[in-house]
Amino acid sequence: MASDFAADYRRLTPTRLYESIKSFFHPAGVTADIGCGSGRDVAWLAAEGFPATGYDASQEMLAYARSEYPNLSFQSERLPDLAGIANAAFDNVLCSATIMHLRREDLITAVINLSRILKPNGRLVLSYRGSRISDERESDGRLFTAIPPGKLILLLESAGFRIAMSERRMDIDRPDIWWTVILAEKGLLDRSRGLERVQNILVQDAKSATYKFALIRAFCQIARTQPHVVRWGVDCVYVPLWDVAVRWLSSYWPLITAPVFIAQNNGETPGSSMPIAFRAAVLELATIYGPSGLWAVLRDIQLGKTTAYYCLKRISQTIKVGPVTFSGGLQNRAFAYASKAADISPVGTISPFGWIRVPESIWLDISRFDHWIEDSIVMRWAALSARMNPGLTIEQIIPYLVSSPGDERDTTAIRAVLLNSGQPLYCVWTGRLIKNDLHVDHAIPFSVWNNNDYWNLLPCNNAVNMKKSDSLPTQSLIKERSDVIVDYWRLYRRHFVHSFDQQISGALGCRPGGQDWEVVALSGLKETVQRISATRGLKDWAP
Repeated sequence: MASDFAADYRRLTPTRLYESIKSFFHPAGVTADIGCGSGRDVAWLAAEGFPATGYDASQEMLAYARSEYPNLSFQSERLPDLAGIANAAFDNVLCSATIMHLRREDLITAVINLSRILKPNGRLVLSYRGSRISDERESDGRLFTAIPPGKLILLLESAGFRIAMSERRMDIDRPDIWWTVILAEKGLLDRSRGLERVQNILVQDAKSATYKFALIRAFCQIARTQPHVVRWGVDCVYVPLWDVAVRWLSSYWPLITAPVFIAQNNGETPGSSMPIAFRAAVLELATIYGPSGLWAVLRDIQLGKTTAYYCLKRISQTIKVGPVTFSGGLQNRAFAYASKAADISPVGTISPFGWIRVPESIWLDISRFDHWIEDSIVMRWAALSARMNPGLTIEQIIPYLVSSPGDERDTTAIRAVLLNSGQPLYCVWTGRLIKNDLHVDHAIPFSVWNNNDYWNLLPCNNAVNMKKSDSLPTQSLIKERSDVIVDYWRLYRRHFVHSFDQQISGALGCRPGGQDWEVVALSGLKETVQRISATRGLKDWAP
């Protein structure tokens, strides 16, 4: 359909997009048009003084462009890899009406390579739209992957971009079409930007309980290790209240089961008529599992057992009527409760207790700076608890707030599966046979992610484990070793299907057992590694 599309696009002039390009691109900068199609935009760029080269995957479209504009440069190239384009080759890159035609799992590779081909401080103008119909494939067969703008912004930032502008625009010639336009510059993320919004939520109004700290801390933990359980709406995200309640149980359990009474609201005392609403429910669980039984409680929740359901329901009710209602003040509420979420996310999620609606701007800030925010919250929570408990100090309370359930690096279950698999074991990162030096590596280091999910535990040689230490695997290493990673994931899934599926779907965004779930999971792993690298500054590593 190349000739038909070329003729259609020749009749259309994206005036507002051109205005954005002229005001944002480096003047006279060497420019690439990725997905140039018929060459219309390359011709405009050249006429405006931008030395431009057009790249496209369609030989038919390239033939049309070369015929219409014989004095301009057009080359064959394909997203997401852009393999034939050198690093730091361009001052400006235009990627208009292209990225939505990629599979969702290719988006992270695409934005990494759009960053790779730009010089430092190079500039990107990116535009895309969604499908005109409910299906992601329109009637002519073209794919229009649904891409929430906020999620794409996080991907771009993880690949080294600063976002200068993001907005939705109606197509002047086709009023049923809306475009998302993003202007971005290649450079380090400003780590102080955005923290003010979260700071305002934390400091507004007098605190009679520690609930607000617990809520924001849960958001940080979910954004870091379970980003795919949220659903993206229009200018907001919906966070499952169930997952927030589980995070609250983990945070409050050490405080409630401590050998000394630690009040968590003003005036709370042993035997008080006004304890925190879920204290009794947590203590009841502790009589079943023991004071040190949090790990077992969380394991049973993941396995779908209902022992903790009543406790989680009490916690969720507290969250709903407490910090969700009052954060930001009654006149300017930061959050809201929703019994149903906007069903526009590609990843399905069940939330028995409903959802918390969070403004997209706040969620983006939390996703960018979760570790900075959480560290601050722990200190503030400890300070407030010390004021509520005059006999205790901040230093005495902090250990309860940072404790982990069970052995934080416990890899016993995975080691047992590997050793009893009846097959040779090969180092996931080098491919070398593992003989008597089996070690289990956290692909994403535990020291920065606090994640013991099965998919994150991969076998390697002792020497390799020591060299990798707290570094992240490079993107090329993940790609090179993807078959081995997937083989180990399949092995784990045969032994821990329910837990494995819950863990990997929430963290990496796949539907285990579904079509190409392994490809989607690998994409999620690449995205997570890239995001952590950008926000935490960890070193990349390959053997």
